[in-house]
Amino acid sequence: MRGAVKHLGKLVRDPHIWGTSIGAAGVYGVVLSFQSAWGQKLMGEVFYLKADVVSQYLMMLVLVFALMCPITGFLSDKVLRRRKPLLLIATLMSATSWGLMLHSSLTGNASLLITSMITLGVASGLHIIAASMAKEGYDLRYSATAVAFLNVVLFSLAAVLQTVAPLISSIQSIGVHLAVSLTAIFMVWMMARETLS
Repeated sequence: MRGAVKHLGKLVRDPHIWGTSIGAAGVYGVVLSFQSAWGQKLMGEVFYLKADVVSQYLMMLVLVFALMCPITGFLSDKVLRRRKPLLLIATLMSATSWGLMLHSSLTGNASLLITSMITLGVASGLHIIAASMAKEGYDLRYSATAVAFLNVVLFSLAAVLQTVAPLISSIQSIGVHLAVSLTAIFMVWMMARETLS
């Protein structure tokens, strides 16, 4: 236990783990919030979609996410031999998807809503390398603590967003999630380092 606390003390002072963790939260944390807490509200109140259609839309997002995960692993390990560019692209796509969702919600364009959700699914699949970036950035003794730290940041942010988003309007929720994704772009770009060499 003392070793884990010592490792954690070193990790919290390293910008890399913060950049990687907030990058993951700015992609997957916002997706979790949307899927579980307020996506249904948005699609029902703004687009007047019935519950069965909403479920299909949310399932489409998850399927795109699942399909992108092995593609991301292949791109990272066999093609690019790099991880950071994929996490940075994931944050950029996440922010783009929220921008598209905001525009679609203000204009009532359901086709653009579908595009934004597909983009969000792709971003989620690309973010999957964040856990590898967390553990590869440190000595093997620190790897489990680094992944745990990433998960605490990711799921804590998701929990806050899940709590707040249903209490505000759907348009405001999109704005909050867009702001988180924009922050994630900056954090990954400035603080995360490449870990696959």
